Amino acid sequence: AAAAAAHSEARSAASARDAERARASAERQGLLDLLRSRERGTAAPILDAITVPPGLEAALGAALGEALESPADTGAPRHWRVLPPLGAPGAAPAGTTALATLIEAPEELSRALACIFLLPDGADGTALQPSLAAGQSVVSHDGALWRWDGHGAKPGAPSPGAVRLTQRNRLRAAEAALATAEAAAATAREATEQARRAEAEAAAAEATARAARGAAEGSLSKAREEGQRLNARAAQADSRIAALGPQLERLATDLATAEATRDAAATVLAELADPATSRAARDAAARQEADAQAAEAAARNARRQAEAALEAARGEESRLANRAAQVESRLSALAPQLARVAEELAEAERLLDAARAAEGQQPDLGKLRAGVEEARATLAALRARAAAARDTAAALSAEAERAASRLEAIGAERTSWLERASGATAQRERLSARSAEAQA
Repeated sequence: AAAAAAHSEARSAASARDAERARASAERQGLLDLLRSRERGTAAPILDAITVPPGLEAALGAALGEALESPADTGAPRHWRVLPPLGAPGAAPAGTTALATLIEAPEELSRALACIFLLPDGADGTALQPSLAAGQSVVSHDGALWRWDGHGAKPGAPSPGAVRLTQRNRLRAAEAALATAEAAAATAREATEQARRAEAEAAAAEATARAARGAAEGSLSKAREEGQRLNARAAQADSRIAALGPQLERLATDLATAEATRDAAATVLAELADPATSRAARDAAARQEADAQAAEAAARNARRQAEAALEAARGEESRLANRAAQVESRLSALAPQLARVAEELAEAERLLDAARAAEGQQPDLGKLRAGVEEARATLAALRARAAAARDTAAALSAEAERAASRLEAIGAERTSWLERASGATAQRERLSARSAEAQA
């Protein structure tokens, strides 16, 4: 940002210097065009060769007037030529300064300038005019003239020579200003270029810094993630170490116990007289222990089978008991229905008999027949319901009998498995005793 601001400021300064240079160049060119506006081919006036300090243009223009337009070329219609100094020039008027000492001019103007004197600022030359020697003139800064022959001019009187001298001085000032402006513009352009390069370098450095910052942020993020991962692993390791503490203590205890057992075994082994006999006894005991373990495993397996069968029998017993209870409940529920069906059947038969008896007594046989048919249909429906109830009762009775038989079989099987489990337990106890004896 600072480099960009410096570049912008340098561009603004360069634009200002270029504008100043353009103005100075335009002023110089205008003055040149104005000073060269005479006819082509004419010689340059002598005033172009005069260097007049600023402020003395009006004085010199008033003293020499149109003669300043004459060139130093003797071939020109009007011209200046070089003459030797006067033999006895007149004395300078009191309080004045010879204009020749203040102006740089060609040699052709030496005699003329030696007779022109400058008054101090604000002085009046009227009193000096009568005492002037032949050819002498007194001038003031503002262009007033007092000549030896009585001719004079007031301040500010028109003088083409003074105007041209002023323009010449302005041209020299414009040329100096142009040189200064060009130097300043060149310096400003160089400063602008340096600022542009500095801005480009700053932009490149900023881009590099941003890239480096991005890479650093990425590395920092990865480092943070790695740190978090390592912290998590450290926490896990601490947790595992903390969890391993009791295990290490138990292992130390087991190791101490194992070492004590080893020492005891070593002591017993040292007390044995015949290693071969001990080894044979050990092998026999190992075989007995293996047989005992196999028998114990078989007994445990048989016991597990017996327990599983017992549990299955208990489940079946419970299911059959529930089923028997349901059958008894249904039988109990069907008893009133059977009674009602029997009563309805008896009522239907009574109605049928009554209908038959009434059939013989009533003359409307159609109605009686319809009643008979209705009674017959009702009787048939009741008989079907009774038959279905009897079938259901028979089925439930059969199922109850089967359930009772199954319960008896399950009870016998349960007793058998209990006996087998008891036998397996006894066998395991015998084998455990034999294993203990073998180890002793």
